Amino acid sequence: MKKQISLCVVALILATFFIGQTAAAMEKPLLASLESKFGPVMSRDLDGVFEFTLSSPMTDVEMLLQMIEKEGWYVVTIAATIRDDGKLAIVLKGTQQRNTFSKKFATLQWLLKPGMLPWKDGELTDKMPVVTSVETDFSGNISILGQTRRSGLIFTHLFPMIERIEGLRSPFFARGTYSDSSDGRIMNYTVNCTW
Repeated sequence: MKKQISLCVVALILATFFIGQTAAAMEKPLLASLESKFGPVMSRDLDGVFEFTLSSPMTDVEMLLQMIEKEGWYVVTIAATIRDDGKLAIVLKGTQQRNTFSKKFATLQWLLKPGMLPWKDGELTDKMPVVTSVETDFSGNISILGQTRRSGLIFTHLFPMIERIEGLRSPFFARGTYSDSSDGRIMNYTVNCTW
């Protein structure tokens, strides 16, 4: 009986090792491609869905998303946040299995193109709200987060920009909170859209 249990334990350990090796091997070509273009990339296996964390200049986001697609990966979730240096901090989760959410990938590529949204690239002005982050899990909604000095600009300037992006519908002001800063009063807002 002990010999049978020992064999089962050994078989389980070997199976776990080979599954782990297969999962690690799956991510290596993509990881190598990303690191050759974007520098250090943190990755981890979350039970078959891989999380990648990296930085990218705004001008290279479209290329990043195309690289992922070219390597046969499908994005499950993505969060892109603008940093003070103008680069995007990107956390994405992907899998090599096609999923229903991957059809929305082209819309995301269009949304993250420079010039489609007013990404924060310096000081906040009274003339335009700025976008600081875009988040989605590719289900029914996508969230656009940002800052503004005048809340009305969200409706008069940002909403028309969102509505021109094919595939996005019904921008909805979800929340806004004000805070005081040395530059005056600033609203942090969230706008949700449907795919």
